[in-house]
Amino acid sequence: FVQTPGGGVPSGPGALLTDTFSLVSNLVIGSTYTFHVRAICSVGDTSVWNSVNLNFNYCASGATSTFDTKIASVSINGVVVASPTGPGNCATYTDYTALPPFQIISGASFPVAVEHGTCGGLYGAYAKVYIDVNNDLTFDPVAEMVAEGAVPAGTILSVTGNLPIGTFSGVTRLRVVLREGGSATLNQPCGTYTWGETP
Repeated sequence: FVQTPGGGVPSGPGALLTDTFSLVSNLVIGSTYTFHVRAICSVGDTSVWNSVNLNFNYCASGATSTFDTKIASVSINGVVVASPTGPGNCATYTDYTALPPFQIISGASFPVAVEHGTCGGLYGAYAKVYIDVNNDLTFDPVAEMVAEGAVPAGTILSVTGNLPIGTFSGVTRLRVVLREGGSATLNQPCGTYTWGETP
């Protein structure tokens, strides 16, 4: 597509022109896109091209060791989005982002369950569930945290999640952080920690 700036013309060298535009197609998470910017000078026909590469990805999150604390299962609104892949409920780590989506409604309340596996030393942990409600490729640690609580080893945290009221439609991303020795403060949607799992 071609976008002609609508914010006016810079007044001189070093001046900035700010403009907004809408994409004609959706961007795919995990893909890199190159945007070409062309500036045409008012004197003569000299033009300058510049390229900007943008990568659309969610921030990384996960434990440096999943030996003692693993997620055995996660369910949202009655739909299981993670399940054991090892003996008992001592699951091995699996990337669940390719699973089919489940349906929730903006502003609604829905049941959330996170099952702590019975691995290793059976340490207690803390779980938080995030949903990227506004689909901006970030998990807001406050506004998009929909459920949380302590999960003793081998037990299930069952809580009621609450989506923020507002516009919410289409497919978005869910993130669960189960952190050994975690807390309401320590558990964050991004970054690494020592023991636990973020599927």
